[in-house]
Amino acid sequence: MKDSYTIVVMSSSGGPVRQHSVSREMLIFFCSIGFLILVMLGTSIYLTINAASRLTSSNQEKKTQVLTIEKLSNKIQDQETQIKFHETK
Repeated sequence: MKDSYTIVVMSSSGGPVRQHSVSREMLIFFCSIGFLILVMLGTSIYLTINAASRLTSSNQEKKTQVLTIEKLSNKIQDQETQIKFHETK
């Protein structure tokens, strides 16, 4: 005889008592499916957080590049203004 587990289900309102029998293989199968679902859920959460942090980092880097370009552009404009000022003297 194979190992099996008996589950007794009772209602709090005094309804009928139900008895279900689950084989060891079926229990292992359902636990494996549950574990697989948890692993997939954990992996998807990790990948989502990782992608979000990469995206944030990329956006921050682009903002830094834009600010650097603007700063250099302002320096060039200042130098052009100084050159024009010296040429008009």
